[in-house]
Amino acid sequence: MVKILFDSVDSDNCWSIIQFADRLQLHALFEEALSYMIALLGNIEEHAAWQDLSAHLQQRLVNIKKAISSGALTNDKKRLFFANTQEYLAIFEETVQYHRDRLNEAKLRQTETPENTNSWRYAQRNIEKQERFVKGLEAVMAEHQTVFAPKSKIDCHMSVKRKRS
Repeated sequence: MVKILFDSVDSDNCWSIIQFADRLQLHALFEEALSYMIALLGNIEEHAAWQDLSAHLQQRLVNIKKAISSGALTNDKKRLFFANTQEYLAIFEETVQYHRDRLNEAKLRQTETPENTNSWRYAQRNIEKQERFVKGLEAVMAEHQTVFAPKSKIDCHMSVKRKRS
């Protein structure tokens, strides 16, 4: 059934399919419908069907669009979609840590090179560029944490434990 829905996403049913996929936590179907909506419908908040979505789903879609538009985890060839904002933040944090690690490795390798040589100066310029890049990523990460983290509770599905009598 999911395969049939996946193959039949179009402009007439993408709104219904995204609601259905959200309720049943069908991430691949959700991603397909969202991809279609963003690619073909443009600014989905201005579409008449936007008002038919639950507040939870509207907020989730806004958060996903913000994450996508930041470009920090995407490039021109590939778009990434996430099941929720917590997943996005975790992957972004891993990306920041990866670049921090590469920067620290470059600094360590530079200590093995005699100072004020051409190769040392070349490495220093690249290290300075990488430091600016990492600081930029860290600033974006801090901003995204303040934007997405408080709202990420919207995306969580909480379970309640029953007391045993």
